[in-house]
Amino acid sequence: MPPRQQTEQVKAFFDHLAEEYAKRYTPARPFHRQLFGERLEQATAGRHFSNKTILDIGAGAGALYDCLLATHEGFDYYACDLSESMLAQSRIPEQRRFAGQVEELTFPVEKFDYIFALGLTTYLTREGLARLLAVLEGKLAAEGLAVLSFTHAGSAEWQARRRLRPLFRRLGLRRYLISQPFETNAYTPEQVQQMLPPGLEMVITAWLSPTLPLLSRLFPRAAAPLARRLALFFGKGLYSDFLVEMRRSKCFS
Repeated sequence: MPPRQQTEQVKAFFDHLAEEYAKRYTPARPFHRQLFGERLEQATAGRHFSNKTILDIGAGAGALYDCLLATHEGFDYYACDLSESMLAQSRIPEQRRFAGQVEELTFPVEKFDYIFALGLTTYLTREGLARLLAVLEGKLAAEGLAVLSFTHAGSAEWQARRRLRPLFRRLGLRRYLISQPFETNAYTPEQVQQMLPPGLEMVITAWLSPTLPLLSRLFPRAAAPLARRLALFFGKGLYSDFLVEMRRSKCFS
């Protein structure tokens, strides 16, 4: 799919979801709440954000901002997202919200101590991910840290979605991600490593959200503890996402 068409379709999808999107973090949506909540917790745990500059790429409805606001003071935060409608649903101050593709935006801060891209990479083409990594390479401070999440290409959940996607598209169930016409992507840690520009290095910090295909969506409250127990035996194949940290390579700092 041409890059501009991909961007427009992803934007339209999230514009449509914007008013209801925050509900995915509530008990009413237990599957999403587990995934999103665990991702936020793992991405922020043990970090100190006071007096730090922070860029949130794909900020959406402001879940990361709300999390930081509840636990830290004095941070210098900026958010960007393709969907202005999503940003409008957030509590992020308007002067700190930037709508558009990150590589095309100009921020008041040149270098950032922290850059987050949580739940974003799935919606990027491979070329789009390469551009994002180049942005990280250019915008991270010398001792800065980027935290990114990726859909796990080796997971049972991703394999099931790939097989079911043609059926969902034929059924025209357009409110579901699986049936959207735009490209979605998943990765293994090795694939991400191979895509890194020379100025970045990475380490996997967490495997997220063990998931049983279909069961985790149909019976999320029962499936979540079962998936965690089974993951002890079946390993990484049940984890739907993983989290990585990226830093500037020492020889490029």
